[in-house]
Amino acid sequence: MNFINYLAIRSALISLQPDMLKIHYEELNMDNIWLQKLRDNITLVHHDMALEYPKQTQEKWQISHLADMLRLDILRQEGGIYFDTDVIALQSFEPLRHNERDVILGHEGGDRHGLCNAVIVARQDASFLHRWIESYREFSPKEWNYHSVILPKQMALYFPNQICPLAPSVFFWPTWTINHIDFMHESITAEEAKKVEDQLNVYGGGLHHDQLAYHAWNQVARKYLKQLTPDMVRDKNTRFNIMVRKFL
Repeated sequence: MNFINYLAIRSALISLQPDMLKIHYEELNMDNIWLQKLRDNITLVHHDMALEYPKQTQEKWQISHLADMLRLDILRQEGGIYFDTDVIALQSFEPLRHNERDVILGHEGGDRHGLCNAVIVARQDASFLHRWIESYREFSPKEWNYHSVILPKQMALYFPNQICPLAPSVFFWPTWTINHIDFMHESITAEEAKKVEDQLNVYGGGLHHDQLAYHAWNQVARKYLKQLTPDMVRDKNTRFNIMVRKFL
């Protein structure tokens, strides 16, 4: 666990006020400083991926693809809200809990080319989840994001009554393009910082009116995120730092 994971989990605890927040893991350093800070407010759930997914393990699926399967199986069994560990919850998801459709996903990209599985809101035993899980019978490791992003978008077109697709701005904007990553992490002036603070106040924690979360795109933004410390978030004005300060 690193500082960004800590911020993400803190944000979920503060913004969502969940009855229970579960961290699903296979390997975890119990002495990790960030884990220790969170330990009293989270529930740890251990998984043995080789035992739970023997066929996929034998076929040498990448851990990211096994994690894609695991999140769907957990939501099918329990329902709830799933976050990747680089998703910052900016405000309550309460309005989404009462949606008439059983699954909620957010569009990824300005062209809405897919529905990203980094944030999933789902009711237990949802039909869409069953279909999504079943699709992994034809999984190909050569298709990196087909089952996690492209396919759910295609499925949503066939089963519109089973899923509510949200605009990119709700979870996944700014997106993962380099210019968007730089925009979030570049230094800004005191005047620009004041404008960002005003936006966050007006929109309840988001950078725009319908933003409930921000995906930090850890793989693309690694050069920025790996350098962050609590002091840097507190003292250096970037759009990202200002947005997450309240979760320190």
